[in-house]
Amino acid sequence: MPEENIHPIKRHGRAIAVGLAAAILLMGVSAFALAPRGQSANSAEPARMIAAANPVARSTPPRRAT
Repeated sequence: MPEENIHPIKRHGRAIAVGLAAAILLMGVSAFALAPRGQSANSAEPARMIAAANPVARSTPPRRAT
């Protein structure tokens, strides 16, 4: 009578690996479904232009002589 006490992970290792790969792929693809969608180009409200602030003049400290 052959031994029937083979560990199930060793016996079905390839099937478990394929199942894990499929689960990881499914979770990765479904993450994009949960991501927020970007603004469409033809939205009802036009884009507003915002002016940049005037830069503040700052002086840097002098370099030390070495």
